[in-house]
Amino acid sequence: MVERSIELGIRFFDNARRYHDGRSEEYMGRFLTPKYRDQIFLMSKAPARTGEGVRQQLDESLKALNTDYLDLWQIHTFTTPEDVDNRLRDGVLDVFLEAKE
Repeated sequence: MVERSIELGIRFFDNARRYHDGRSEEYMGRFLTPKYRDQIFLMSKAPARTGEGVRQQLDESLKALNTDYLDLWQIHTFTTPEDVDNRLRDGVLDVFLEAKE
């Protein structure tokens, strides 16, 4: 499927730690990034609600995806305005900004 996607011109690959209990990233790390990393736009998302949690998920994503960087990393699944406030309070955005640097 990866080979056929590349043949058809697909270059954007979306992941999240939650997709198939992390196996989505593991499959892409095994079949996609070793051969095509310099040709694709790779993203993932972190659903954790604390700075420590998203830092751990970033490390897990990078390892599973067999890469040392993501082209796009997003916060996953906001549910309420309070959820946003709580994640800000608990350092989620700080970790994202640190990772960007």
